[in-house]
Amino acid sequence: MHKFSLSRRKEDSFPTEIDGYAINADFRNILGILRLQSSHEDDRKKIAFMLSFFYIGQQPPSDEAFEIIKQFISGDDSEAAGGSLPQEKTFDFEFDAEEIYASFLRDYQIDLIECGFLHWRKFMLMLNHLSDDSPFKRKVHLRFMDFDEKADARKKKLQEAKRSVQLPIEYTKKELEELEEIYAMLE
Repeated sequence: MHKFSLSRRKEDSFPTEIDGYAINADFRNILGILRLQSSHEDDRKKIAFMLSFFYIGQQPPSDEAFEIIKQFISGDDSEAAGGSLPQEKTFDFEFDAEEIYASFLRDYQIDLIECGFLHWRKFMLMLNHLSDDSPFKRKVHLRFMDFDEKADARKKKLQEAKRSVQLPIEYTKKELEELEEIYAMLE
């Protein structure tokens, strides 16, 4: 994605169409696509649902359509989108939903349940710039806190708090099947 600039037109910073194809860029729609992506549904079925959620009306050829969605969600519209290294996951939209909701309400007075259309890129811009003392930023900070510098008395309490905000482990469908086989052998 190009760097955000106030000198750009609204359509360039917050597009509602890509390459002539109309898209549903509301943050709730994109969060639904992300939730669907991490589900254990059949991949072909997931992709078909994602395409129908993202595009309004006509869709680009299938070999391009899903790549456009990935680039839009990641914020990288450049042709070199695939060249970046994956970063460590610092939060999860579902696991951290309460803190995200409370932080938007606190910092921006935006009720994410009641608000109308909010473009995905606006949502992400605002999420990335929540105040450091917002519930969301405090939770993420606690998740990655280094305890080496803390006193022993506080260390145990902070470690317990840190454990309570860790992201849950997500297993693939294949990993879940393997775990079931192991549990069956142990019985």
